[in-house]
Amino acid sequence: KKASIPRPESVDQLKLGQELEGVVVRTTPEMTLIDLGFKSRGLLPPAKMMAKSEVHVGDRLQVWVSELRNTSLILASDPKKVLSVKSLGPAASLKDYEINTWYPGVVLRLSPFGAFVAIRSTSGKWAEGLVKTNQIQGNLELGAEFRIRVLDVDLARRRIDLSMRSSESSTISARFATLQKLKNEIFPARVISVEETGAEVELRHPQTSVLGWLSNELQKGSKPLKPGEEIEVLIVDIDMEKYTVSLSETQVPKGIRDQDFASLLADELGEDAIDMLREGDEVQVVANISQRGLDLSLV
Repeated sequence: KKASIPRPESVDQLKLGQELEGVVVRTTPEMTLIDLGFKSRGLLPPAKMMAKSEVHVGDRLQVWVSELRNTSLILASDPKKVLSVKSLGPAASLKDYEINTWYPGVVLRLSPFGAFVAIRSTSGKWAEGLVKTNQIQGNLELGAEFRIRVLDVDLARRRIDLSMRSSESSTISARFATLQKLKNEIFPARVISVEETGAEVELRHPQTSVLGWLSNELQKGSKPLKPGEEIEVLIVDIDMEKYTVSLSETQVPKGIRDQDFASLLADELGEDAIDMLREGDEVQVVANISQRGLDLSLV
């Protein structure tokens, strides 16, 4: 049985992300008015409602505190839209954050691959970062406040990677040390999320499971990857300081120049075999990456 949540006596006692229950007293295309039992009623804008949902006067709704303004209490009925960096304060520049430094954080959203957290800079401004599942300690709840460490700041992708763990975590070091011995080997993996420049991938290994980054340049095929898709990946590089894993879905790097490929064929098959080929001839070549380098052979 779900434990009852202590009901605050006034709006002043509310916290961001707090779960409440209210009754719809008025609806308009621009706003829904919710009676929460306080002197002030809550406002539920369409942008913070569940997609394609309809509410009517008299409906009892589960809502969350999204914004606390001087004269208004903004609510959300969609748990994915409860909190945002904008609701917390002015936006910070990613340059305001230093790697390996701890900052105050607030959980904005939870997902299968981690938690999105708003982090407050030393100037009091906010930015959003991601704590991957392998960097989370304990159970996280929406609106929870805690100290968070910046693992990496990627200005090009406008992304901050975060961790709840100290940099001396022996457990993480051991897990990544295991992977360090497996570079250039192929493992099954599952796509967790897809972004503009690549995909977050869960690498599956009998001894450990970590998230890695698969850039667009190292993906095979013309169709974009989809979350939940099962693939095979190659461990390309492991950064033991940032605890990040770079992956490749292809065994031959994309973008290799024609003259470089011709040279590789000549080295593998011999100059005589290359002289027998004419421009436009089609050949099937198997390429394998090993610790010795790139091995080519004709099918």
